[in-house]
Amino acid sequence: MRAIPLAVSVLIAMSCGAAPAVAQVPPADVDAQLSKLAEKRRLQSDLAKETAELVGQIQTQLLDFQKRLAQLTGPPLPLPPPPIDDPLKGKLAAAFKADPGDVAAKKLDAAKLAGTYSAAVDKNLAAIPELKTAGELIERVRSLDESLPADRLPGVRKLIAAELAAVFKAHATPLTEDLRAAAAALFARIEAALDDVNK
Repeated sequence: MRAIPLAVSVLIAMSCGAAPAVAQVPPADVDAQLSKLAEKRRLQSDLAKETAELVGQIQTQLLDFQKRLAQLTGPPLPLPPPPIDDPLKGKLAAAFKADPGDVAAKKLDAAKLAGTYSAAVDKNLAAIPELKTAGELIERVRSLDESLPADRLPGVRKLIAAELAAVFKAHATPLTEDLRAAAAALFARIEAALDDVNK
């Protein structure tokens, strides 16, 4: 029996309705696509790790910032105690009340006298180097008090003179740095006490 050629066998099979067997060969670029997929997954994994590290660093920095902020601010500072009233205010108020005259007129006089010591403070008379003694400083202050007649507020003026004498001791007392500072403070106290009687 003679062998049937291959072409004839294929024709016979096709005529019988059977399709020839064809080998399933994968596309040539499948390996390349799989490699790309593996690389993307690796990159995603690396990105997730970097994100987690960054989140951890930010959280650590925030905690550190909160600790340093708490150290800087600390608990709220207590309110300062209310200022103690200068006893000179009480003594001057008593002298003001005892002085003769209408209350409204006396308040105007007290305002003028307060302006004298306010000017002494503003001009910083106690620090003028040309004034060498307590007497020279007192006379300079009195030169600012020309608008108030000498007979007004006698009790108040007597009290102020006593306060000045307690600080300066004598007209010839040299003006040291400490005495100049004490004089400036006394001028401010006298101004405040005179302002207080006008309230």
